[in-house]
This record gives sequence, C-alpha cells and structure tokens, in this order.
Amino acid sequence: MIKNTYNWGIIGLGNIAHLFAQGLKHVPQARLCAVASRSMEKAKKFAMKYDVPHYYGSYEEILDNAELDIVYVATPHHLHHRVSLMCMQKHISVLCEKPVAMNRRQAEEMVKAAETYHVFFMEALWSRFLPHIRKVKDFVDNGTVSDIRLLEADFGFRAPFDPQKRIFNNQLGGGSLLDVGIYPVFLSYLLLGVPQKIEAEANIGKTNVDEICSMNMSYASGAMATLLSSITCKTKTQAMIYGSNARLEIESPWYAPSHLTLRKYEDNDDEEFRFNYDNIGNGYTFEIVEVMRSMERTQQQSSLWSWQDSLELMGILDKIREACGIHYDIK
Repeated sequence: MIKNTYNWGIIGLGNIAHLFAQGLKHVPQARLCAVASRSMEKAKKFAMKYDVPHYYGSYEEILDNAELDIVYVATPHHLHHRVSLMCMQKHISVLCEKPVAMNRRQAEEMVKAAETYHVFFMEALWSRFLPHIRKVKDFVDNGTVSDIRLLEADFGFRAPFDPQKRIFNNQLGGGSLLDVGIYPVFLSYLLLGVPQKIEAEANIGKTNVDEICSMNMSYASGAMATLLSSITCKTKTQAMIYGSNARLEIESPWYAPSHLTLRKYEDNDDEEFRFNYDNIGNGYTFEIVEVMRSMERTQQQSSLWSWQDSLELMGILDKIREACGIHYDIK
C-alpha cells in the first residue's frame, strides 16, 4: 500500500538511534513521530533534538501511539527479541537492529510473530543495503569475480574497558562477535552461503565476553573464509575477495568505504569504484528506503535481506559461539 508518509518510532535511544534519526531526515516519505527510552529525560532530550512530537519514558507506552506504522528497535541486543515481539503483537511493523536476536531460536520466534500478526519485519543490517555491497554482490553473481577461492575480512576497534558498559557486559550480550564480528560473518554468508565447516576460537576476557574472535570457514565449493573481530585492538578493517579470475579489494572500513578496487588477473586492468553519500544523508538512509519500498509493495520481508537470511546468519553465529565456548548469562 502506497502511503504519503510512514510514521516511524524508535525504541532505545543510544548512539545508533541518533545515526538512524539523522538518516531518516533524508527520506521524504519518512516521519519520526515517536521515541521511547527507559529514561523520560533521555527521551525528551532526543525528541527535542530531532523535533519529534511524542516521547515516552517506557518501551511499552509508545506502542499505544496509534500513528505508528513501524518501529526501529535500537535497544541493546539482548532486548531485541522481547521488544520486537511487543511491537508485532500490537500489529506494528519492525526494523530491528543487528544482531536480530541472541540466537536462532529467538529469531525464529520473531519471524513467526511477523507471520502471525501480518506485519513487516527486517533485521537492520545496514551494510547489506549500501551501494558498494550491492556492487560486490553483483560482481560475484554475474561472474566478474568468479569462483571465489578465499575471502578475508576483519572488524576490530579498541573500546575503553568498562565492565558496566554493554560491550564488556556478558549479561547484556556483550563481546566482539555479536557487536562487530557479525559484519565479516555477514559478508562471507552473502557471497558464499552457509559454511560446511566452522573453526573458531576466542579470547574470553575477565568479564566473560569474547574480546577477540578468530573464525575460519570452509564451503562445499572449496572456498575458504578467514574472519576476525575484536573490541580490544584496532584492526585494518579491510575485506579481500579472491576469485579465480579477479579479486576485489574493499578499502577500510570495508563495511562503509569510499571506494573498492577490482583487479583482473589476466590483463592487469584495475577498475576503481567510488562512493559518496554526502548528499543523501548517511548509510542508514538506504535501509530505511528498502523498508518503505517493501512495505509499499505489501511485502512482509525484504527481497535483499529476507527472514531466511537472518535465520541462517544467526545459525552461523550460534555455531561460532559453540565452537568458542561463548555463553551469555541472560535471564
């Protein structure tokens, strides 16, 4: 159904919610009409900054706003499952920040709820919708880079240690794998599918979260992927994709770069592709547009990142955690 305006809400008002709100401003059909935090003061401050007419001091209260078409769930990820279900039970569509859940079982329950309540539901894995990732996928699909033999990708940054902060807090689902490791795992899944074999190990820190996670995957095609994530050291954050006829080099940070380079083996003919998002907001704009495009077509899921994609990615992450001995003490 084509609407003149889609009314958005945001639940959870941390750093990523600010980026999302900024991206939303650049989508003409989108209107941010309500926000919610567990702190009324925080909700009011956010609402004033982005000119939002309605703000709430609880996650439950916002769901009684009859204007809402869709909610962006930007809570800490151990709450994604519960908050998304709350929204869908009120027949409100959901865009849920990655990782969509803490495990595949939770993700399956979320998909089931979307089916039951007939609402749109998508994981907000923003990199999937960026032009450079779509270009990379096209190169692989059309054979420009054929028969991938090896994929290398990493994502590491140094977070100041604070056991009370989410990223170092086991009870909040902290650690490198679900926070940033999901990105290289996503890239390998997008281009190579579900691995046949997974080997992984992690450095478990004193707060019982994975501070570094190293992953090696092999596929039925014979391809391999070498992946790394970290919250204690800054890595190159690059991606290299080696095919039988060419390789792709995605500059740092590979999840949102300014350019990528295609290097062909036979003729040494290098092509550089540049990307500039300055005139269209930030990278979050693309996933917002995809959500509204899908809803206009009365689709309950995106054709670019489907429910099955989220389930399979979550399943891979589950297997990595099992291999590493990563466990979350979440009630």
